[in-house]
Amino acid sequence: MSGTAPLIISRTLSLPEAHVVTSSFNILEKFNFRRVLGRITEIFKVKEDEIWGIYRLIIERAVRKILIVKPEDMVEAFNEGYPAFVLYITSLLSSFSIPRLYALHLEKTFKLLDEIVELEKKFYELYLKSLKEKCARVNIPIEDMEYAIAQLFDYDLWLTEKVKEHGIEKFPIILMKRAHEEASSMYNFLLALLYVVTAINVALFEIVPYNRENLRILINWAKYYASELDAYIDTVSLLVTDEYYEAIEEYLKEKRECKSAKS
Repeated sequence: MSGTAPLIISRTLSLPEAHVVTSSFNILEKFNFRRVLGRITEIFKVKEDEIWGIYRLIIERAVRKILIVKPEDMVEAFNEGYPAFVLYITSLLSSFSIPRLYALHLEKTFKLLDEIVELEKKFYELYLKSLKEKCARVNIPIEDMEYAIAQLFDYDLWLTEKVKEHGIEKFPIILMKRAHEEASSMYNFLLALLYVVTAINVALFEIVPYNRENLRILINWAKYYASELDAYIDTVSLLVTDEYYEAIEEYLKEKRECKSAKS
């Protein structure tokens, strides 16, 4: 049972808010990434002590238990901790939303988005280097983690690209009209992946004690959630792209007309 990632319920959350730096706030205090974090918090005018305050709540309320319970109890621990994680992580991410960025900087928003993308790429390089060292220390293949982590960064880059392409206010409308269910499911898998990766980071960077078998299971879950997120990003991308969406609509229309003619 514990080897299978817990299912998360689609449509229990609203459509994804247009936020950035989803991946970067998997940061732990032991990371030496102060310059990157400092610039991001400066752009969004957020105090670092507020970030770490929420992060500590996430560890205590949602992460610690899943790392130390018996492996057979991990699914139950996930289901208990996930609502608290969602509560605190969405509160944290709301401080780094694109609408907030626009409200703070107006016409400078898209230029700052370009800077944030570059900061994220730098963060990814530093993070991956640190992660390789930690994985080698506990004899975990880095490939098992690299794909999952890459999906978090890819989501940020994808979201930024789509907001720049469609506009800050228009993009949520397009999502609502064309891909409401798919976008909601995508966001659920994003949050589940964030939860699991946060727990893995807390273990690998020795923030709290952990059961090695639990870590192995969490890494398997991360790969599963990452693959689902990857697939949903591809699906949503098709639905919000005019030429593909129109082709899909035309196909469905023809199918409906064919069915109607037969009846």
